[in-house]
Amino acid sequence: MRIGIGIDTGGTYTDAVAFDFEERKVLAKGKSRTTKEDLSVGITGALDFISADLRQSAEFIALSTTLATNACVENKGCRARLVLMGTTEKVLRRIDAQKNYGLSYEDVLCLNTKCSFDGSVVDEPDWETLVAQHDEWFEQAQAISLCEANAARNGAVCERAGKAYLSKSYQVPFVMGCELSHDVNMMSRGATALLNARLLPVIDEFLSATKRALARQGVACPVMIVRSDGSLMGEDLAFERPVETILSGPASSVHGSRELASLENCLIVDIGGTTTDISLVKGGEPVMT
Repeated sequence: MRIGIGIDTGGTYTDAVAFDFEERKVLAKGKSRTTKEDLSVGITGALDFISADLRQSAEFIALSTTLATNACVENKGCRARLVLMGTTEKVLRRIDAQKNYGLSYEDVLCLNTKCSFDGSVVDEPDWETLVAQHDEWFEQAQAISLCEANAARNGAVCERAGKAYLSKSYQVPFVMGCELSHDVNMMSRGATALLNARLLPVIDEFLSATKRALARQGVACPVMIVRSDGSLMGEDLAFERPVETILSGPASSVHGSRELASLENCLIVDIGGTTTDISLVKGGEPVMT
């Protein structure tokens, strides 16, 4: 047997399943209430339904969760700030960035800097003056994100310079938009960076709780996290890029339902305690969620 264990933590319930990849069948499963005050308790409760032999035989653990999804729907997460370089607040308001990109104006600081496409900085921000003028704004941040125009073409020189300078004054996590997305739309990249910063403690808590639960059960094997596209990533990357887990739960539902139902064309409905997701499968492949 080649056994893997899957754990899914939602806003209401936490599920665990042991799966035999050679026989393609479920060997054991368990469900427990999600304990928001300490997620490890609910995870341990779900794992208790899987025998010790199966837990010890597992070759890897795959995690999925809707915690990031729920945080977006419920507007939770940490207080994050975004430094947006290469535009002005006037532009943000003209395109209604708050409605169209989820960029709350009070959380965004615009710097009308100019960088060329080849990476040479035409007008680099005066970081010292910036900190002096906006120290209180930065101090309120639990995480800081940075995004600049033309970052994909110029090596994100201002993002890197900003992180290097600001990290000396503010001991919080920093997120650079260039590391998350190469979308030419700066507003989309900025929104992604800001959301990623907000979700850092959400996924940190989930992964830390999972590790505590696995340690209690004596389980020591690689842990992978399901991305929004259904692929897997390691713990270190998930800690840095929690935004990539936003559709983790629904992606797992699609793969699991498709495997168990053996249907080429179907509609998959995943009803949770906080959100409901619907996915369309055509020709055995998910085409829309």
